[in-house]
Formats: sequence, structure tokens, C-alpha cells
Amino acid sequence: MIKKNANFFSKDGSMDFIWLVVAILTGAIVIALTSLLMGWWLPVHHAQSARQTASSDAPPLPAASDQTIQASALSFRPATVDVLAQLAAKRVTPWVPALASQSVTLSDALQRAMEIPVFDSLAIRTDPEALFETAAWAEACRHGGMSDAASRCGDSRLHDPGYADRMLARAAGAGQAGAIIELAMRYPTSWNSISMDNGVMLDDALYMLAQHGNLRALDLLRQWCTTANHCEEPMLTRNVLMLLMFRATSATYESSDATAAFEGDAADRQRAEARAARISLLH
Repeated sequence: MIKKNANFFSKDGSMDFIWLVVAILTGAIVIALTSLLMGWWLPVHHAQSARQTASSDAPPLPAASDQTIQASALSFRPATVDVLAQLAAKRVTPWVPALASQSVTLSDALQRAMEIPVFDSLAIRTDPEALFETAAWAEACRHGGMSDAASRCGDSRLHDPGYADRMLARAAGAGQAGAIIELAMRYPTSWNSISMDNGVMLDDALYMLAQHGNLRALDLLRQWCTTANHCEEPMLTRNVLMLLMFRATSATYESSDATAAFEGDAADRQRAEARAARISLLH
């Protein structure tokens, strides 16, 4: 059964929370499968949806389309991946702990960037958040979404059609979680063919986030495994990733209380629990 965590549950509301989490995870699986069948699992749709959920006064940002990244995505040929083995592999992408000062989405990054009056003051910085904000600023200028473009979009770099995407890739390579998720949502079938401007592929960064219990990364991987031929042992992988999502929220449980959220029978659940127990989250 799911056990109470002193920092996470109230005494009277623990069971309500348990079933709420189970219901959310079960619903997410259904939504993901429905979206895939209806053809919604497309880069542009997900990039736009992610931005629409973010409340921001900043100009809207359309999906990017850097020719280099697009070429990598188009040339990609999917191969079946052992996702669970990848979660145990050593990663090159650095881990950047989540802070309140970090932008979660590209729209968040643009809103923060608009607090800086001069583009070069932001562009000269090389920290992960600044790279993400620079990408957001450049993308807004490129697509004409900046209300005060005359004063904010004059820098020559902002007229380079590939600049925004290169900065986004650099931010992802530096470990900025929002940038990693942004790229992964745009190109959900091309993670191992898109370079983050440092010779490392996007999937390295996504697995790094998942290793540290990032719920968005774990859920992206779980949804990815709903498509045929993407993952080895897809049902086992989805069940294990669901267990890791529970663990990342500090909730522990046994199969008797999580039955509704699992796929398969009791033997499948036991196998998933045994496999998940061999995976250590790093957060």
C-alpha cells in the first residue's frame, strides 16, 4: 500500500491523495494513447500546447524551425531503445538543480528576459538560464512577436534565422531543464539525432533529467513508449516509469493500492516493482 510520508501527507487526507495520484497517472496514460492515435503527438502541437499553458504577459512564441535541427529530425530512423538501461547509464549533460530563478517554459524565459532592457546584457552571459532567455528573446524577434521590436530586435544576431535554435540547443546542453523539455516536445521521435551544440545528443539530456526524478522527463519517456517499436518491453517500461514518477513525489507504495494505475496482471506488476527497485533516482 502507499505509505504516508511525514512531509507529504496529512493524517486525514493520505488515502484521498493516494487515489488522486493513481487517477491522474491512469488518466495520463489514456490521454497519451488517445493523442497518439489522433495524430496530436507532433512537434509543433506540443511546443504550442506547452506555451499555451504558461501564463505570461510576454509575446507569444511560435515553434522554432532551425534548418539544422529539422534536418537531423527528418533524417532520423527510429530504433528500439532499452529505456530502462539508458536510465542507468552515465550521462554527459550536467545536472542543474531546480531553482525558483529558472524558467520552466520558453514563455517563462521570455517574460524574464523582458526585464533586461538591452539584449547584449543578456547575450554575453553563458549560464544555462541566460542561454534559455536569450533563445526566447531571439525567437520572439524572429517571428515578429515583440511589441517593441524597434528597440529590442536591432542586434544583428537577432536577424540570423538559426540563432534562436542554436541558443536553445546550447541551453539544453548546459542542463537547463526547460530547454531540454522544449526541444524534446518539438521533436519527440528524434531525440538521439539532435545535437545540443556540444556534440551530445538530446536524448542524453532527457535521460539525465529522468535520472534526477524530473516528472516531465519521466512522463515524456513514458508517453514515447506508447508508440510501437520505440521501446524494448514497452509495457514493463511504462509501468516502471510510472513507479519512478511515484517515487519522485516522495510517495512509497505496494501493488495492492496502485493496481488501477498499472498495465497487465499481478505478475506484470511484480516484475515492474522488481525492475524499478534496481533503478536509483539521483535527486
